[in-house]
Amino acid sequence: MTDTTASTDTMPTLFANDDERYRAIVERDVRAEGAFFTAVATTRIYCRPTCSARTPKRENVAFYASADAAEAAGYRACKRCRPREGARDAALQARIARACAAIDASDEIPSLERLAAEAGLSPYHFHRAFTRALGITPRRFAIARRNERLGTSVREAARVTDAVYDAGFGSSSGFYEEARRALGMT
Repeated sequence: MTDTTASTDTMPTLFANDDERYRAIVERDVRAEGAFFTAVATTRIYCRPTCSARTPKRENVAFYASADAAEAAGYRACKRCRPREGARDAALQARIARACAAIDASDEIPSLERLAAEAGLSPYHFHRAFTRALGITPRRFAIARRNERLGTSVREAARVTDAVYDAGFGSSSGFYEEARRALGMT
C-alpha cells in the first residue's frame, strides 16, 4: 500500500521516491528526520523515519510530508518516537547551537553553569542534552574548538606565544599541559 499522492509534492528531492524513503526507514537515516513521516496501514500509526520500532513491510507503508497530513489520513502518532514533539526537539537544538556559538565566541572556556543559564536549562539537563546532541561534553567541545583555533593561529601568527593567547589559553603553562594532545608535540 503506497500512498504518495497525499504529499509527495512537498517532500525534498533527497528522498524523491518511495524506494528512497523506504530505504531511509530501513537504515534509520538521520537525514530523513523531518523530511517525511512513515505511516503503517496495519497498525494505523505514523512515525518518524528514524523510529526504533520494528521496520514495517514495504507494502504496508505510506509516506506523508507532515504529521498533519498523516493524521488527516486517519493515522495516530507513535508513542515510541512521538513525531509531534519535533518542535520541542528543534527548540532544544537551537539552544545547543547558541551554546556552541557562545563557546566559539568566548576567549576562555565558559562554565557549565553559565552555558546552562544562557540556554535556560538546569546544568544537569543542559549537560545531558548537549552530550546527546553532539556526542561530547560541553567542556570537551570547548577544548576541541580551542585546539582548532590554536592550530590555525600557530600557522598564521608571527610568534607561537601570540598564537597561544589568541587561541584562548590563559597562560603558557596551560598551553604546555595541553600541547601534546592538541598538536601532537612536546
